[in-house]
Amino acid sequence: MVVKIRIITVNLCLECSDNKDTASDKAIQLLASMKGDVLIMQETEGYTLERIAAGLNMQILRDNQREHTCVMINPAVLIKLDSYHVCTLRQRDPIYIGGVHLTDIPSV
Repeated sequence: MVVKIRIITVNLCLECSDNKDTASDKAIQLLASMKGDVLIMQETEGYTLERIAAGLNMQILRDNQREHTCVMINPAVLIKLDSYHVCTLRQRDPIYIGGVHLTDIPSV
């Protein structure tokens, strides 16, 4: 049986916004419309990730505050095994989920 998982990656850079609550609300609204099962976020500094997770009915899989990255999962589709592995409700084979955020230099 094939299980399809929708994965979204987004950079939440706050350089252009002074109001973090407004930026969080806009991010929640946009991401909710995409209906992802896995959300991989970069540049999460300044955001309340628990607020975003609650607004999207998602669970934080991993929050790396040093790297300012976060991975969230939809608990209606995926079960958290540990900070890096999930499985689907139908299949118990572990799935590794990772996210990387490269710096501007030299990756540009």
